[in-house]
Amino acid sequence: MAPAAASWWCPPFSALWQDDVVAHRGEFYQFPATRMEPKPVQLPHPPILLGGQAPEALRRAGRLADGWVSGSQADLKGIGEAVAVVKAAAADADRDSGSLRFVCRGGPGTPSRRD
Repeated sequence: MAPAAASWWCPPFSALWQDDVVAHRGEFYQFPATRMEPKPVQLPHPPILLGGQAPEALRRAGRLADGWVSGSQADLKGIGEAVAVVKAAAADADRDSGSLRFVCRGGPGTPSRRD
């Protein structure tokens, strides 16, 4: 999936999970009036968490998603910087950055090699 694909599928999926019938006509794909059943138990829908380390990926997560997931090899010493970018993008998009979820995976950094 292209990195920006989340921009294309997040809104239609959210609508499918919440509305009875949804039609979508976007730049890259379309679907006719469609019903999706059963609806998710979680309301309004399951959380959409996006990943990525590039600055644009972090900003996209803040603009569109319910949260962000770090990479499993992330250096946890610097994870706060990535979280700050996601939160700032949410605030810039008039979203509540305090409601975002963050899944931070990783370690203390690259171990030094022993000779």
